[in-house]
Amino acid sequence: MFAVSTKRGLGALVGALVCAQAWAAVPNDRWTDRTIITAFPYSVVQTDIGSALFNSDEPIAPCFPNTLNPGNGVWYSYTTGADTEYLNLDTLGSNYDSVLSVWTGTPNHFELVGGGCNDNGNQDASANTARIAGLRLAPNTEYSILVTRATAGTGSMTLKLAIDRAPLYRVTRTGDRAGSVCAAGDCSLREAISAANAAPGAVLIPAGTYKIELAGAEDNNASGDFDLKAPMSLYGIGMGATIIDGNALDRVFHLDPVLTGWTQGRMTAHFADLTVRGGKGSGSGAGFFSNSGGSFFSAERIAIRDNEAGGNGGGLQLAMRGYLRDALVQNNVATGNGGGLSLGSTSTLADWNFDIVGSAIVGNRAAVASGTGGGINSQQLVRISNSTIDGNEAWNNGGGINVDGSNAGIALYSSTVAHNRSDAEANGTGSGGGLRFNGGKTSSVRNTVFAYNVDPTNPGAGIFGPDCSKNNTTTLGISYSLVSDKRGSCSYTGTTNLLDTAPGFDGQLGDHGGPTPTLLPLATSPLVDAGDEAGCSDFTTGARAFDQRGAGHPRVVDGLGTGTPRCDIGAVEYEAPAVEPAAGVPALLAADDSGISSNDGITNVVQPRFGGSCRANATVHLLVDGVREADGVACADGRYLAAVAAALAG
Repeated sequence: MFAVSTKRGLGALVGALVCAQAWAAVPNDRWTDRTIITAFPYSVVQTDIGSALFNSDEPIAPCFPNTLNPGNGVWYSYTTGADTEYLNLDTLGSNYDSVLSVWTGTPNHFELVGGGCNDNGNQDASANTARIAGLRLAPNTEYSILVTRATAGTGSMTLKLAIDRAPLYRVTRTGDRAGSVCAAGDCSLREAISAANAAPGAVLIPAGTYKIELAGAEDNNASGDFDLKAPMSLYGIGMGATIIDGNALDRVFHLDPVLTGWTQGRMTAHFADLTVRGGKGSGSGAGFFSNSGGSFFSAERIAIRDNEAGGNGGGLQLAMRGYLRDALVQNNVATGNGGGLSLGSTSTLADWNFDIVGSAIVGNRAAVASGTGGGINSQQLVRISNSTIDGNEAWNNGGGINVDGSNAGIALYSSTVAHNRSDAEANGTGSGGGLRFNGGKTSSVRNTVFAYNVDPTNPGAGIFGPDCSKNNTTTLGISYSLVSDKRGSCSYTGTTNLLDTAPGFDGQLGDHGGPTPTLLPLATSPLVDAGDEAGCSDFTTGARAFDQRGAGHPRVVDGLGTGTPRCDIGAVEYEAPAVEPAAGVPALLAADDSGISSNDGITNVVQPRFGGSCRANATVHLLVDGVREADGVACADGRYLAAVAAALAG
């Protein structure tokens, strides 16, 4: 017995030693053991990548082919100082297919940083390296940098990682002027983009309206649309402040990474805090256009509105991976498919996905007889959460969303799809007022509202029609969702759905907090606390903390007051109105109440202090012998503290 036990113990010890040696070979294999970067420029050559693992708590970068098996992940991190910082990162010179991604958060709660994702986008003949340009980092924040291999492998692999401060191109003039130099104090938007095409970095655009004024269609950023030829990031200062206007002369932005030397025409282009409007052209994508399949597009806190395309994608035509976060796509028109967004193409790869999070796709039109997808037309996998698709129309299929193609699918979570219209011509051609599904990928809908969508081809008792239609045998699982008109070809199984039920919205689409418009449920709405009792999951690594409106609006609220918080169906949570405290009776502070007792309101303190409860936004005044003190005090967190300004005489 003793001998056997000893043998087992030795075997376990040997196994532990082998494991320890494997871990020791790659010291930054796990996030908990990440390499800390303290200063720039920073560079490292790491030759042990073949022994690194891809661990279960590591995120998969969305710029990465999601049907493949990532591997060999290593971690670095950097914490910013008191100021905003801009970085360039690359893996130039590495001898394996590397993917770069930058995150905030911790394992199982990572959030991709806007613009922080690239696979194969560099001026490197190996086609195996990655580059991110002009990445903006917030002050006093830790950022985690993950470098993975496209597919897991062993053997000799060397990573060369370089990080440095990014060139900054500051736009200072609103007039449109061509040139390759962004001069300090005298730089147009076009000049800044041309300079970033030559030396990638960040373009900083202050408040103002920047119109395309140089007419002429070409692809070298000399006139017409703004041509992005290399990786870069463009930052405004807010949706309503920084406005890029196509001036009806051309589309606004063309992502066209085909500059000599740039590998396979791939790049990451990032846009934030601005509005893109007024694009117009005979082709596709009046706001944004790109056919560069390997590139990655990301945008956050951006409005894409009032653009008109003669082909597909009134707002955006993108055949690539990417995402929209906290974005508004509104009042765009396509004389083709995808009034708001057109995603993918007939040659779309099976591993392409596009994510839409915390956004509103509203009032867009696919205005041609064959036009599908008033809000969104997708021929790739589109993943949507915490978003509102409202008031869009298609002259053919899919008033809100149309999914079509062997590589197409949808993951639609915690969203609201309402007031959309298919067959807008009412000629009997078109179906799926809210959603038309003809995708080849197994798909799912969860915690989502379909309501008041119109399908004139198959009207109901009133003006509405089936919210959802399906035209193939591919699985479309629908659960924990409310559907106001269940007729049509979509199927609903189980007992978790609310069918043929009115949603109980509190009015129309409007500003209810957050960066984008939303629809709110009434207190009596069946949507309240009707989501998945296990939690409103997302397609990311964890459930969203907030609803579509963002910080300050939790995703899970005890709307019914049962003591058990549970998420609602739809993009936003019902929040009971705040009850303001009643104005309190003024009371001397105990320290100043020096009468016979400590609460009789009698004092010999000549400048006594008073406190009590108050209503939000109130100003509290003291009166001495009927005369108001000169200055009042503001109510703070339901309380006030006021002191007599001058010594009392009596």
